[in-house]
Amino acid sequence: MKKDLELFFERLLIDSEFRDKFLKAKSAKEGYELAKGYIPNVSFKEFKEGILITDEKMRKEKKILETMNDGDISSTSGGSANKLIARWK
Repeated sequence: MKKDLELFFERLLIDSEFRDKFLKAKSAKEGYELAKGYIPNVSFKEFKEGILITDEKMRKEKKILETMNDGDISSTSGGSANKLIARWK
């Protein structure tokens, strides 16, 4: 995956304000239109593939979180990005 696309998806996962802007998108195409300004050299196909890669990473992290105790989990956050990826698939 292109580095700028990877950084874009990492920011989506970490920055809730940034992510909230993209939660409004109803499809991958709509999300891509919003993202173009941040990833000008990335095609729609690359963007959509990035969604799938990010989704896979999130699923793996979710499995890890399921094995953690409450103290470990208290320092992590998320949830909204999962909704975003699910809607865009």
